[in-house]
Amino acid sequence: MKRKLSACLLAALLLCGLAACAEAVKSPLERSKIAEAYAEACFAARMEAQGASDYTITSTTQAKSGGDPDLYQILIDYSEGGAARTYSYVLRLEGEAVVQVGEGTVEEMTALLIAEAG
Repeated sequence: MKRKLSACLLAALLLCGLAACAEAVKSPLERSKIAEAYAEACFAARMEAQGASDYTITSTTQAKSGGDPDLYQILIDYSEGGAARTYSYVLRLEGEAVVQVGEGTVEEMTALLIAEAG
């Protein structure tokens, strides 16, 4: 009887552990959405700090480094005062954290992405 109870408890603990691990592991799509949301929030804060209130994000795209699955370049296309512009971020996802590696023009951030991917 004790052996059966111990086996059931052990099985329950293993299942709980597996469920917790599955919850912690995000799919590549979920990770890319996290990177995009972070970049959009940083961009909004940047525009607000500059006093820009008349801008619209028209699209957000991303480029990935083939050598580093945790490295993202996020490109934010926006219009401000009738002019179309693009701003870019390079981000690294480390577990649940997003680390901003750089921000600037598309050309600067593409070069940074290549350098970081090494």
